[in-house]
Amino acid sequence: MYLWLFQHLRPFTRNSKNSIANSIEFLHKLQGITISADEIMVSFDIFSLFTSAPLDVSRQCTEELPQSYPTDVPSTALLELLDLCLETNFSFDNKYYQQLNGAPMGLPISGFLAEVTVWRFEAIALPLVSPKCWLRYVDDTFVIVRKDQLENLHNVLDATLPGIKFTLEMKPTPNSLSSMPFYNDNWMEHYGQLSTAKKRIQKSS
Repeated sequence: MYLWLFQHLRPFTRNSKNSIANSIEFLHKLQGITISADEIMVSFDIFSLFTSAPLDVSRQCTEELPQSYPTDVPSTALLELLDLCLETNFSFDNKYYQQLNGAPMGLPISGFLAEVTVWRFEAIALPLVSPKCWLRYVDDTFVIVRKDQLENLHNVLDATLPGIKFTLEMKPTPNSLSSMPFYNDNWMEHYGQLSTAKKRIQKSS
C-alpha cells in the first residue's frame, strides 16, 4: 500500500521551482546567477526533517495537491489511504499514544510527505525575505542572500512552521562551498563567477 500510494502521489512534487533532483539540475539552475559584494552563499539544513515534520500539515498539503494537478485516482481515495499510512497508535504503561509528528523512516511515502511539507514552508517563508537564490535537495539548501538579511532569513525560517528548524552552514571566505552538502568546490573558483565555473564542470563530466 505504501509503495502504491507513493507512486500515485509522487508526480505532484515534480514541478517545484526550488527543488532539485541531482547535480546536473543544480548546475543548470545556476545559469546566469552572479554574486555581488554585499551577498553571501550559505546552506541551510532542515534539522531532523523526517522525524519532526508535522503530519497535520503534510496531510493538508496533500489534500490541496489534486486541485492543481489532475489524477486518475479519486483524491478522496488517496487521502483515505494516506490517513491509514499516517495513523500510528500504540500503548505503553497502560496509556495510549498517537504519533503527531514525523513519518516512518525508510518508506517512500515519507519522502513525499517531507517534500510537500517543505513546499508549504517555502510558500510561506521565502516571500517574506526573498533571497536571490534558494535551491533545495530534500532537506539541504543552497542560498544566495544579502549579508545584512542573513540573520533575518534564519529567524523567519525557524518561525514559519512548528517543529521545522534550520541549522546554518557557512564558510569564513565567500569562494568555497566545500563543507556544504551535495556541492563540489571545484565548480566555484572565483567570487561572483558561477556561470564560467559551471560550464567548465559540464565539459569535464
